Amino acid sequence: MTEGQNPGLLDGVRRWFHRRERSLIVWWLALLVVLNLLPVGWLVANRAWGIEDKLVRGYRWYWHQRYLSALAAERQDPARGLRSFEALLADLGPAQLRETTGRLRQDALLQVAALELEAGHPKRSMRVAHRVTATDPYDVRGWVALGDALWARRKKGDAVAAYERALEMNPNLEHAVGRVMEHQADHADWEGVIATFERYRNAVWSLPAYLQFTGSWPHFDVEHRIQIPILADGRRHTWRLHPAHPRAVGSFVFRTMGPIAGLALTTAAPGVVVELHALRFFPAANRFTSPPAPIVEIDGFRGWKAGRDLVSLGPNRWLVGRGDAMLRAPISIPQPGKVARIELDMTVSKPVRPELEHLLHWACHNLGRDDEVENLLAGMAVLPEPAPPGRRSARTGPAAPRATVPAVPRGYSIAVAGHLRRGPEDDPPLLPALIAALPDISLEDRALVLTGDIVWEGTPARWKRFDELVRRPVGIPLFIAPGNHDLFDGRAGAARKRFVTLFGPTWKRTRIGGSLLLVLDTEESPGDISTGQLEMALAAVDQAGRDPEVSSVLVFLHRVLWFLGDPRYSGVAGRANRSSQPGQPGNGNGRRFCSVLLPRLKELARTKPVAVIAGDVGTRIPLVYDRRGGVVLIASGNRAQDPPAWWNHYLRVHLAGGRIRVETVSLGSAPLGAVERYTPAFWAAHPGTLRPPLKAGP
Repeated sequence: MTEGQNPGLLDGVRRWFHRRERSLIVWWLALLVVLNLLPVGWLVANRAWGIEDKLVRGYRWYWHQRYLSALAAERQDPARGLRSFEALLADLGPAQLRETTGRLRQDALLQVAALELEAGHPKRSMRVAHRVTATDPYDVRGWVALGDALWARRKKGDAVAAYERALEMNPNLEHAVGRVMEHQADHADWEGVIATFERYRNAVWSLPAYLQFTGSWPHFDVEHRIQIPILADGRRHTWRLHPAHPRAVGSFVFRTMGPIAGLALTTAAPGVVVELHALRFFPAANRFTSPPAPIVEIDGFRGWKAGRDLVSLGPNRWLVGRGDAMLRAPISIPQPGKVARIELDMTVSKPVRPELEHLLHWACHNLGRDDEVENLLAGMAVLPEPAPPGRRSARTGPAAPRATVPAVPRGYSIAVAGHLRRGPEDDPPLLPALIAALPDISLEDRALVLTGDIVWEGTPARWKRFDELVRRPVGIPLFIAPGNHDLFDGRAGAARKRFVTLFGPTWKRTRIGGSLLLVLDTEESPGDISTGQLEMALAAVDQAGRDPEVSSVLVFLHRVLWFLGDPRYSGVAGRANRSSQPGQPGNGNGRRFCSVLLPRLKELARTKPVAVIAGDVGTRIPLVYDRRGGVVLIASGNRAQDPPAWWNHYLRVHLAGGRIRVETVSLGSAPLGAVERYTPAFWAAHPGTLRPPLKAGP
């Protein structure tokens, strides 16, 4: 190759490379454009065809089929079903699947807990139930399963605490109510038996029911059902439905002029008794004529076919065994297009097992209140079936005192807090420091007692916030001695009725371990306790003196009644909150408490420790301690309104070895020190504003 040829050859090679570079650049640019358009294309395709939702549904369908297969295996062989559920739980472990299968995982855990309990392994069942409650503390089924496992392990005190947690979220659990009543009866807590039953009775059960028209599904509404909210309150109701949008609750739409072949009534809530009275279909009314007669009217339901999830209790009356239980009727509606109104006349009641009815009878008998049984059972449906195998049979006579170990044999404590309310516009409505202390209280104490003035006014919004912030998270039994702020909302009696609906009776007696708790209402007879409370308290004190299982007695109330009824406290009483100051309008004189109940408590204090704790202080002074005739008298409260006081606190009452020891737990900027420091003599020596102590202690 000569020198003359080199430039041409080099130019050719250079031109070839230039062409290839151009093509490569074009290809790279096209690839980059495609890669950049892929996310956009995915978004467009996903929006148009719902690809991601279909993939998620595919995951759910697979796991749901696995769950159904495990259920089928359980029906054939419980041991095989247990292995299937355990394998399902092991495969559900990856985190990426938990979001789409969380509820299914909870269901599988609950099935494993039930199977372990049936197999005679309550300890394993308890561990699995703990996993359920740890994953979702608001899963009522988990708390019931935990209670069942603890009950099988003979830890009935802890089991009742789990049942109480479930009943706080859903008071309509008849199984849990029965276990709690049985435990209370074992400890001769007859007032507690009645109070537990009343809470179950007073909680109105709201449940959905549906009218489904079979035989013309394509021509009915979008969801193929009419949804009716029904109340299980034992009363006869007539539910009226009118034409409206097909997705509206309590409405219906007919899209066919042809006849409808059949009708079915479905309820989605198990454990209720349904009694049907009449079902009517009315045409449109003409304002110029009298009300029209019904097109179709049914007042006898003997020909209706009940599914296997319904137990017949007589004519037109059924017990719903599980959800989606259905009744079918061979009726026809010849011209559904003319139907303008549907009326369903029915009664829905709560069931009562025979052994619960007997416990209620015996509790009223022991308290001399036999005439109250009929009123307590009004609107309830007593089941005729005998108690299931393995359950305790009905009692046939009075239970003799048993020399058994108390439910909580070791030392334990109860937390007590009073006067927690903040201002009318503040949120949260009660002391935030107490809300922050709830985890510690739940771990350290067996119960929490609030001694009144929790919210500014007892309105639905404030109680809803209280439920969210305190009642649900606390995780231990909660008792409230209501204050004047809690039972007032500007309307006479409305706040009291609301309080009873939410928390049960305003005064009660109960047991925590070996301690008898009397929770009193100083607003029913302002400035004193009512005659009914006095009778209940005297009977409880007399019984506590004879009962070897009662090791101590604690009385909780809101107003400081000994300030109102004993002139020896006149100096310190003037620094209490206004509703506990003597001489103020409407404050009363505490006569029944000071002249009748307190002397009886002093007699009991000779053999067993007794303490009375009130909560109507805190605005000017935080704490008053005194001891009269062996009875410890404590007034303890907070100033939660801004700016909060340095002395804010709650009490921890330690109960062990037949002794009561009270300590203060600081919720403010400085500790209060020993309770015994703050006697009336101390306050006489400190007439001004109390300053934080330099050193905690007496």
